[in-house]
Amino acid sequence: VHSVYPGNGTACLNSSAPYYFLVKPGDPGKLMITLESGGACWDQDSFDRDREDFGCTKEPAPASWEGVLEFKNWRNPYHGYTMVRILYCSGDLHAGDTEMPWGPGGAMVQQRGYRNTQATLDWTLKQFPRLQKLAIVGYSAGAVGLQLWADSILRQFEDRHASAVVYADSFAGILYPPGPALADMQGRINAMWKVCNQAFLSREAQVACSAGQLTWQGNFAETMQKYPHVGFASVSSKVDWVQVSFNTFFFPGLTAQVYYRDSTLQYKVYARNDNFRVYFLNGCQHLQLPVPTLHTATPLGVVAGEGKPALLEWIRAFEGRKGHFDKPPGHVCVGDKANVTSILEQPPSGTTWCDAAFV
Repeated sequence: VHSVYPGNGTACLNSSAPYYFLVKPGDPGKLMITLESGGACWDQDSFDRDREDFGCTKEPAPASWEGVLEFKNWRNPYHGYTMVRILYCSGDLHAGDTEMPWGPGGAMVQQRGYRNTQATLDWTLKQFPRLQKLAIVGYSAGAVGLQLWADSILRQFEDRHASAVVYADSFAGILYPPGPALADMQGRINAMWKVCNQAFLSREAQVACSAGQLTWQGNFAETMQKYPHVGFASVSSKVDWVQVSFNTFFFPGLTAQVYYRDSTLQYKVYARNDNFRVYFLNGCQHLQLPVPTLHTATPLGVVAGEGKPALLEWIRAFEGRKGHFDKPPGHVCVGDKANVTSILEQPPSGTTWCDAAFV
């Protein structure tokens, strides 16, 4: 495994820790790019918190090589791939390019997620002029960053691969209150992090962002429409405890049932695109792909032992697509059938149900 320090304006919130990314060499025709997790920092209070207390990672802290990153395990569908891990230390969902007066005595700290990510992609593009397969994975904060970055990454690699898949793991980006207020909230965050001027957004997205009308989820849905032959997959527990806890921190009245209803509604929007699929797991675990339980997870839970298809086999079906015109596997959800249509309606009782769109 190689650590690459790109320099050239890249930075971390902790100024004494330079940004770097990781490369595990493998098959030069098969590439996995990951956007890693690490919370978010949007004000002095969140900056002062630890990551485990709704703060953010301030220096590169790569997780272990497990799950889809487990390059020595032949059972991993991505065994043998070259892996490029975009580490996270900027607290801005990999998307910002600004500085904030959050350091000691008001010293400026750097939020350079855009530069860090693009510097990694620039290096990667030079190494891989032609690919057979491309997998782009974002998990937790990286899954939200992926909603902003997927279009740009696919565009930059557009003429270099025969098939591609995009995985968003364990962060749908549901924020409260939902509805029209969501665009206003995300608009203010985009402006604060100076997202709207960045080249990873399409021209149309830049205009919408500058007008305060761009949502991360809306941008992701537009990307699915733009690349109909790329497979898009979301993987999530029905009641992801990190997402529920994060939102409860700001919206104390939130219940698990309400969160699951609202995330289901968001996935139903994505499912209007034939190239999108979702895999729901019963339970509350956060992160499904870069963890050991990838090998035991089923729709019934992360260590259920029963339930089909197993998450590992579902991922294998995505990886096994031979070209742009191979259809991805189906949605996966196990539970009583329900039909949710609005954030204004009472959610079904419990969280073991499944919307009819995903059964």
